[in-house]
Amino acid sequence: MKRVLIFLGIVAILIVGTFYLTNTNKNEPAKQKTDPFEISLSQINSNMDDGSLLIDVRAAKEYDADHAVGAVNIPVEDMQKGKYPNVKKDKIIYVYCHSGRRATQAKAILEQAGYDNVINLTSLYKWVAMGGKTDGSNPKCSVKSESSC
Repeated sequence: MKRVLIFLGIVAILIVGTFYLTNTNKNEPAKQKTDPFEISLSQINSNMDDGSLLIDVRAAKEYDADHAVGAVNIPVEDMQKGKYPNVKKDKIIYVYCHSGRRATQAKAILEQAGYDNVINLTSLYKWVAMGGKTDGSNPKCSVKSESSC
């Protein structure tokens, strides 16, 4: 009798567990992926068509030398002084720099300013690795030549 009760208890736990796992989070929206290699370039472009923003947070001189097609330049130094993008705070904002350090700072600044969906793409190099195009006087930025980005 004791074994039957234990068996029934285990079966009940399995049924409840299965029910719970199959019925949770169905009504919640999918969370935005934040790893740049989990986000497709086509998704980024689609989001940009819907009003999302791609921001190069490097200095203007770096931006002029080469930048992602479609990116606007708002240096992280300007963000530190209170210059923020002119988009609704719930829009997706993608940020990148040279190595990821300034993009990380920019992401933190924007989130502190109330922007809800900031994604750090890290670097122009990773943008190119995703298949993104660049526009500037240094079009040789490629996966093979990270230092040119």
